[in-house]
Amino acid sequence: MALLALAVSFGACGEADMASGGVSNDVATGDTAVTDVATPDTTVFDTGPGDAAPADTTPVDTSDAREDEVAGALFGLKVDERYLVPGNIAEKREVAAAGDLVAWVEGEAGARTIVIWDLATPDVAPRSFAPPTLTNPRALALSDAWVVYVDDRFGDPDVFAIDLVTGVERVVVRRQGTQEAPAILGSRVAWEDCSACASGDGVAGREPGRDVIERELPDGAEVVRGEAGVADRAPSYGLLADGRAALTWVSGRATLRLERVQAGVSASVDVSGSLRDDEEVARVALWDGLIAWRPSPLIVNPDSMIVNPDSMYPSDVFTTDPGDGATAALTVHAELSWRMSPALAPFSERLAWLQIAPGEPALGQVWMVTGGGTPALQAEAGGLSSFAMGRQAIVFSAPRADNDGLDDVHVLMVELP
Repeated sequence: MALLALAVSFGACGEADMASGGVSNDVATGDTAVTDVATPDTTVFDTGPGDAAPADTTPVDTSDAREDEVAGALFGLKVDERYLVPGNIAEKREVAAAGDLVAWVEGEAGARTIVIWDLATPDVAPRSFAPPTLTNPRALALSDAWVVYVDDRFGDPDVFAIDLVTGVERVVVRRQGTQEAPAILGSRVAWEDCSACASGDGVAGREPGRDVIERELPDGAEVVRGEAGVADRAPSYGLLADGRAALTWVSGRATLRLERVQAGVSASVDVSGSLRDDEEVARVALWDGLIAWRPSPLIVNPDSMIVNPDSMYPSDVFTTDPGDGATAALTVHAELSWRMSPALAPFSERLAWLQIAPGEPALGQVWMVTGGGTPALQAEAGGLSSFAMGRQAIVFSAPRADNDGLDDVHVLMVELP
């Protein structure tokens, strides 16, 4: 009832604005909550292709904080009986969530912004951050203090962060080669770093020189996780059974790694016995004291394959006890479409993931399990492409007719465990 009341309250405003050809407080086009980010000093960086400049991991301010920022009114909500859907018309994708915060990338190429919406005050306009050099922001990771993302502004993928208090954007890591797949816990960031990868060495995404690296924002030193000569990838933060924070990641094809944030606990578990020969572990997450993980097919040469958009492939969700290595399946014959992310989203006792409806690759579904319960369908939509989970919400992007057919943000409020 509260959701319906909120939608009715702001939906009228949104409908009136759309009828007149505009939407009030469109954050992509000058909302008063926009945080301006100044153009980086080009004497600091060589902006040629491939990060030709020497590696520089020193945090660099690329903006002045906006102390006079004023929160505007919400731009209204689209009419929807189940979801909170922002009322403006714009492409919205690459969703992320943390606590009561939701983030997404909004707008078309050349005019994209990163938007943060606080669900604790849903009637207040989201904040929008728009660095002039923003090129292709993606892989958003969110905490209560920072939003971290990947961008190609210097010729290949690098990792950047925006301080949500000051509006200052900083370089997390920028060097030759690929830096991607960031994860964040508070101000602690981890990512995949392929600056030591040799061209053509190993399977793409699993090169022997790929490392998982951590650092503390804003100016902490880098710490390399894993071991030399083995691909370390897909970092994710979470909580152990005792409530202490830890980092988990994948090493090689099928080894789950775990390291407590404060030294004292580490684990390494080989789960190759639970995989087919053509599979590898794709993603991991810490959930309820266990390492949740999901496989994806091991495709050696994607360019040699004929991709069938109507195809589907199995990708079940498993859990492994980092203490004794005991592994169990949470799903049976769960499937993904070829474009769908195998990402896992844990929060407290809940764990969520994507899968498709049986025989319907275009119909994406969000499933969730709480503690030792039975997995249950939470949401589904045609073209559902990315999702995230916060303290009390599941967030996903999917096309809507009332958003000119573009991907839009959908927020589903869920009961706290």
